[in-house]
Amino acid sequence: MMRVHASGHTDVGQVREANEDAYHVGDSVFAVADGMGGHLAGEVASSTALEPISELDGHVFSDAAEARAALRAALLDANKAVVTKAADDPQFQGMGTTLTAVMVEGRRAHIAHVGDSRAYLFRDRTFSQLTTDHTLVQRMIDEGRLTREEAARHPQRSVITRAIGVEPDVDVDAMSLDLVPGDVVVLCSDGLTGPVDDDAIADLLESVDTPNVETDERVAGTARRLVEAANDAGGPDNITVVVLAFEELPTAPSPKSAGPAPLGA
Repeated sequence: MMRVHASGHTDVGQVREANEDAYHVGDSVFAVADGMGGHLAGEVASSTALEPISELDGHVFSDAAEARAALRAALLDANKAVVTKAADDPQFQGMGTTLTAVMVEGRRAHIAHVGDSRAYLFRDRTFSQLTTDHTLVQRMIDEGRLTREEAARHPQRSVITRAIGVEPDVDVDAMSLDLVPGDVVVLCSDGLTGPVDDDAIADLLESVDTPNVETDERVAGTARRLVEAANDAGGPDNITVVVLAFEELPTAPSPKSAGPAPLGA
């Protein structure tokens, strides 16, 4: 059996006046949303999108396919909720949000994703991106028109091609990941990944393994330090991070057999 230790942290950054990011840390469901729109609209979009995700918390499914389908359906419900709210109130027209969510079930993590907020895996000191950005520059990378280094400096690097709440229908990427003890999964908005490169993020994740410190405290501290790193690099956007660390629960010893009663008992 696996135990997950989770913590989230968000900050407005050094440039923006309001924080349009939102996150959810539950018992089995975790998510990050990066809202966009006019006055208050981004904040409304991100918080609205998290509501169907949070409703999955604690649910049990028969298999990985059913769990993955339920998570994908929750993102589709989030899209419908944001679209409906924007249609009902003119001040929210044009709002939208990214949404990256993880549902943990046993030894698996199910991930669903729309936009450019990311999910990463840190395993055996190797840091890898699990999600693929739905952005213009990622499309250009896929087509061979840009390198990743060029994309990081491209003036249109923040233009997203898919978001929650922009259209009545949206494609949702979904996947499942088999977990092993010691895994760390990071969800984050581009307020982290824009100013802080992958190598620097990986270095900060080493602190999850700090000895002689309780796991919950280490995970919370790591989330805070990641946000601080983005602020130290200029904090050009809202910054949101959720860190999940997985450990093996000890197996309870089997009760010893009482054996036959002694003679004369």
